[in-house]
Amino acid sequence: MMRIESGPTNERRIRLSIFVVMCAAFAGWFIYDGFVGYPKKNLEWARGNIPGQPDDLTFNPEATLNNLEGIAVGMPVEEVRDVLGAPALRQPPMMVFHGPSLTVEVVQNDDGTVKEVRTLDPQNPKHDSNLVTKDRAGRISPGMSPVEVSAELGRAAETRPETWWYIGVATYATFEIKADTVAKVAAVVENEQTSELDILIQKIIAGALAGVTLWTIGFLIAVMRTRAVLDDQGLMYKGRMIGWDDMVALVTDEYRDKGWVDLDYKLNGREESLRIDSYHIEKFREIITGICERKGFKSPLRNPTPATEPE
Repeated sequence: MMRIESGPTNERRIRLSIFVVMCAAFAGWFIYDGFVGYPKKNLEWARGNIPGQPDDLTFNPEATLNNLEGIAVGMPVEEVRDVLGAPALRQPPMMVFHGPSLTVEVVQNDDGTVKEVRTLDPQNPKHDSNLVTKDRAGRISPGMSPVEVSAELGRAAETRPETWWYIGVATYATFEIKADTVAKVAAVVENEQTSELDILIQKIIAGALAGVTLWTIGFLIAVMRTRAVLDDQGLMYKGRMIGWDDMVALVTDEYRDKGWVDLDYKLNGREESLRIDSYHIEKFREIITGICERKGFKSPLRNPTPATEPE
């Protein structure tokens, strides 16, 4: 009773496995750069342009160059939030008082109370109010209302609006907010070193490589499951069962150069052909020898071994 069963060659399994690992590694590299690496670099770049920023700043995927440039003066704050979400950083409004020998900056909380008091020695002193002295500035404490501050220091020389910072994956923007509307678009800046287009290209390449990786994994699984069985019934290979009586000829013209042969057979009155590759089948020699001996075909194995056939 004849039975020869063969799986794929080790060489083919190893080569495909190496290719899968390479595709997966490159895909992982581009995925990291597109979704983590480049945005992280840009976040550090943006942080270098924000004074007094906290350590927990994060980027917002909605803060794209197109969206940021769509924010116009006079736009209500609610519309800004609808487009961009919450800002990465809100710097509260400030009242500025100029005295004969110092300037006092009073930073406000969202509820209008005092958050912080800063006293500065101006190089060019202004004299907007003689009430602005070091002693009176020392009486200002967190939690006081604007009315209480004005009672000590007089009318503010200027009131600086609240500043909102939005940080995207490659762009940051600064908006000055006053009376619940955009008072000024202070800056919209894109990082030219790792721009939004650069990040998009990284993601596209990552997606393509991930697709190739998945396809190759599927192909490798199919290869690992490859079986060629030659028995008393005939040859079972690639989902085809070819009986001995259906085998017509063994075409060996390409064997010397390419390492494969074509088995011609009849199927429902039509002639078909099945390629048998020495690179794909571990027991190629045994199977071809068995077919030639049973059918009387001329064996190509009497010729020199092709370069592609595994030893």
